[in-house]
Amino acid sequence: MISKFDIQEFFSLVNTNSLFRGVFASDQIPDLGPGPGLIIVNTATSSTSGEHWIVIGVDNDLLYFFDSFGLPPTKFNSYISSFASRYHCYYNDVRFQDFKTEVCGYYTIFVIVRIVEGRSHWDIRRELEECGNSDNYVEQQVKGIYQKAVERLKVPSCIDSDRFVSLFLLFFYIIFYFVFSTVQMIKWVQFNPCTYSDLNYGIYDDNMMDID
Repeated sequence: MISKFDIQEFFSLVNTNSLFRGVFASDQIPDLGPGPGLIIVNTATSSTSGEHWIVIGVDNDLLYFFDSFGLPPTKFNSYISSFASRYHCYYNDVRFQDFKTEVCGYYTIFVIVRIVEGRSHWDIRRELEECGNSDNYVEQQVKGIYQKAVERLKVPSCIDSDRFVSLFLLFFYIIFYFVFSTVQMIKWVQFNPCTYSDLNYGIYDDNMMDID
């Protein structure tokens, strides 16, 4: 089963437009206000080890509850059932996860990503029903999304070391040429001072007569 830190790392890389509010133990579910907001909750309490991951989403007086085993919130501990009782609740009633697998965390991430994309509860249900082996499907989908997010953080491949060296040498050559040209110009000016007549470009001639 993936950990709280795995889930947090995933959502630190994947944008959820502020809909995702965090990962919590069942006895630490926060007040989500009017929402909209989505959280991932472990059915165990904070004083025990992890047990099972579920999704809770709030939007005004509505609560969306997703359990990959298809159970309603009333089947879980008093913290979860009490929180859900404050809202008009609708939940997934289809078991997608095999009892022998530990991919509940992948289901919760997958569901939140789809909700952020604008998919409805029925869209998500249909996708999971039609994908074949949903356990493998959600795991591969989540890993693929995570990998793409990681790739976006990498330096573009076009800026490789060889190109960097070439650009550096070109820059160095331009600077060297500029400095060399400037030094040569300064030397030329020092050894070839301009006269007043030079500056007049031949327009003024000492031999020309003044006209009174």
